Amino acid sequence: MKKLISITFASFICLFTSFSHSVEIVTPEWTAEYLNQNFSGEGEQSLIEDYSEFYEEGEIAFDQDDFLSGVPKRLKWLFELLIPERLRSFSPFRSERSFLAHTKDSRKNFIFPADVVVQKLSFSNQKQIRGKITYIGFVALKYQYLVKKINREAIIQVRVHFRDASSSDIARLKNKFKSAADIWNRGRIPADFKYRFEFFVEQDPRKADFSVKLVNKTRGPYNMRWSRGWNSKTIAHELGHMMGLGDEYRTLSSKMDCLESSLMCASWTGNPMDQHYYHILRRIAGRR
Repeated sequence: MKKLISITFASFICLFTSFSHSVEIVTPEWTAEYLNQNFSGEGEQSLIEDYSEFYEEGEIAFDQDDFLSGVPKRLKWLFELLIPERLRSFSPFRSERSFLAHTKDSRKNFIFPADVVVQKLSFSNQKQIRGKITYIGFVALKYQYLVKKINREAIIQVRVHFRDASSSDIARLKNKFKSAADIWNRGRIPADFKYRFEFFVEQDPRKADFSVKLVNKTRGPYNMRWSRGWNSKTIAHELGHMMGLGDEYRTLSSKMDCLESSLMCASWTGNPMDQHYYHILRRIAGRR
């Protein structure tokens, strides 16, 4: 088992040597079976105010205070692999919050990063990825995206339909969607397979992954309302939610106690991080 883990991490190191920042590799002491027991907040109690406008009965997921309790032991190995050592040392609390925001996921296949980037695209033509991620700390909202395989390349797509949008709105949104795709494609982590992101403004709501109302000003949520005034960075952030990423800041208070270099923390200054690509790509592997 130790030999297998060392080989896995060796391949991980080779694949990630081109990163612009270093990642400290720490070999876990736990067995592979224990590592697959993913963190779950099931059974936790939470007192929440009424967000009945957009959550369904029984869809309360995790207590918001869980974000403040630190990284659980069973996920520390992943935390140390995905969050650069310099960030963990300089901003430990912010690093933990940014990491934990994406672990509250209904798809619990937290596999080794090395296995994510060397995976075989074992599906035929396309694969629909669906799940639920925690929003505002305790509400489980859906994410959904399509992965198409064309000439051995994975194309990750999100299609959004907009209600109450004029033709000029649609034209501006298409340009912003293209810029948002550029943002996600610029920072891709290296992998043994090619992949890229494509985002579409979909006219037919039946073909869309999400249908949202376009309004003049809103804070969301991402699956219900979007603002006409959002720029490409903010749209890239909202599309991140649709691909299963959580808000790293405290959504209710907007307190920025997360890594401000991260797109899912501060959309106006941040960019996609390695951990964001990890979570989007790990779901393609098919294990839940």
